[in-house]
Amino acid sequence: MIYLPMLKNRRAEMGVLKNMNACLSDKIIPLIEILTDMYEVNYKVDPITNEFVYEKRGKTRRRIKEEPTDEDIITLEAINALLKGKRVFIDYL
Repeated sequence: MIYLPMLKNRRAEMGVLKNMNACLSDKIIPLIEILTDMYEVNYKVDPITNEFVYEKRGKTRRRIKEEPTDEDIITLEAINALLKGKRVFIDYL
């Protein structure tokens, strides 16, 4: 008999999956429903100086994030790294 815990890729549920990774086996294989994709964060770079572009917010400076593209999607890689290569079922909406 195989047990399929059903999870979504929300932050809290991914945290539980990370902490309970040792409990997963060939008999317990999670089913993860992908609600939103995870993206690699990229920051804007000045083409002349090749340095990050910053914006000033009050007394602090922050790098400006670029809009994510389809090439920046890392959802499956992040889940695979979280589960350390264990089996998982993925359900994309």
